[in-house]
Amino acid sequence: MLPAWLADRQVTRRDACLVAALIGADDLRIYRVFRDEDLIGALREAEVSFWQNNVLALVPPPLRTLADVNLMYTRDTSAQVVATDGIRETIARLKTLKATAKEIEEQIEAEELAVKAAMRDAAVLVDSGGRRLATWKTQTRNVFDQRAFGEAHAELMEAFRKSVEARVFRVA
Repeated sequence: MLPAWLADRQVTRRDACLVAALIGADDLRIYRVFRDEDLIGALREAEVSFWQNNVLALVPPPLRTLADVNLMYTRDTSAQVVATDGIRETIARLKTLKATAKEIEEQIEAEELAVKAAMRDAAVLVDSGGRRLATWKTQTRNVFDQRAFGEAHAELMEAFRKSVEARVFRVA
């Protein structure tokens, strides 16, 4: 059941609206979206549930992403926790996945080496029909030369230096 303050709230009472989506930088698509009372009801239920079960109860929602975990636990307490059987299995799978990822990265590097070696100093690689397969173009960007600035302005560099804490995750 919706609380009184939410029951009558609606952004619009229209049956349909137009939604503009820009895909990339130059592909504008316009979609007509029709009102969906079931979806609206489900969203309202989720909103009320979150408000009552999380906000008012001071209970954080379940952690769903690494970003969630990193924001929730920014510092360690120097404590130790004993791994369950499930977490030990997860660690084993994680080690396997990291090893596989390393092998895949090495394979990607080898394939990229072959393509770049074939391209030499060319900017574009095409197939026999002229279809673009890859590009390897020179680009210029401006970056801040921290080392040169520090050498030229050591006192100023030190005045703006700050310490940053981060938790580092390693699998043994």
